[in-house]
Amino acid sequence: MGVIVLAGGKSERLGRDKALLTRGGVTLLEHTLQTVSEISREIIVVADRADRYPLATGRGVADRFPGAGPLGGVITGLELLGEGAHLAVACDMPSLQLPVLRYLLSLTDDATDCVVPLVGGRLEPLCAVYRSSALTPLRDCFEEGERALHRALRRLRLRSVDEAALRALDPGLRCFRNLNTPEEAAEWVF
Repeated sequence: MGVIVLAGGKSERLGRDKALLTRGGVTLLEHTLQTVSEISREIIVVADRADRYPLATGRGVADRFPGAGPLGGVITGLELLGEGAHLAVACDMPSLQLPVLRYLLSLTDDATDCVVPLVGGRLEPLCAVYRSSALTPLRDCFEEGERALHRALRRLRLRSVDEAALRALDPGLRCFRNLNTPEEAAEWVF
């Protein structure tokens, strides 16, 4: 079991690289890596270039499909991590909650390709668990021209996790908040 940290976004709405936002001298990417290192020692950071970020934890890898969005990043991560169930998170989620992440991992089984939270009626594919069995359908979907991860999920044997179960572990659903705007970045706290 490994962790895929997606750090390849363009940060267009924010206007600067989200991964390098800092609080107390710690970048958002470093904070994310510290959090997920409690889950697994095998962590890969998918970005447009393998050397884009200096990493104390994890291994930087080049996205095989730079600029094509998170679907390409998840495919890249699954190819590198191999067999098993792997957690995938975006680097711009400053309030990842370990109990939620562990719960998602506990729900994986051979009958599912993916375990995805359902929050506010929307799937959250950037804080989800992907089994290696998801790789071929996701790659096929990508090769057919699809770039939206949430639409590619339709090809998978998906287990959605309802909001009530998530709220039991994270009452404010902080885990699923991400930073997209300067206002959100200004309010960010660990």
